[in-house]
Amino acid sequence: MRYKIMPAKLKDIKEVAKLAEMFEKEQFKTIKKSKKSVLKIEETTKNIQKILEQDLRKIYKRTNSKIFIAKDKDEIIGYFWISIRNNARFAKVKKFGRLNFAFIKKQYRGKGIFNEFMKEAIKWFKKKKIKIMTLQTKEENKKAQKIYLKKGFVPTSIEMTGEVR
Repeated sequence: MRYKIMPAKLKDIKEVAKLAEMFEKEQFKTIKKSKKSVLKIEETTKNIQKILEQDLRKIYKRTNSKIFIAKDKDEIIGYFWISIRNNARFAKVKKFGRLNFAFIKKQYRGKGIFNEFMKEAIKWFKKKKIKIMTLQTKEENKKAQKIYLKKGFVPTSIEMTGEVR
């Protein structure tokens, strides 16, 4: 593979924030296309990139989170943010892994980059003694769901959103 997968460095966060903004805009378009009423919760502010960068800088410093990037030469073409979360106190599994966000620029999709991200995530989770991994995807994002099903994920819950009236 000619693409390099590696942990993000602090200097990469600004570029990752740009990709995160692309991800958010793409998600919004997908929801809008579904012809469902787009709820206010999905709309973003004008200064989204600045906010994402601030958030990503905080996430980068956490010991229970990891941000990986994919590079084509010197260009960051994708990112993958995973973390470890605490489960409900009464659950047998006390901690689990979470795939928070994964984004790859359109022109690089279908080239095995997501598989490489998953390998890195699994290595990191195993090192941290994590045995279960979860994720969430938009109902409209059928392509991502298909990929996740192939990777062995199974649907376990439905998140619903509504207006307070």
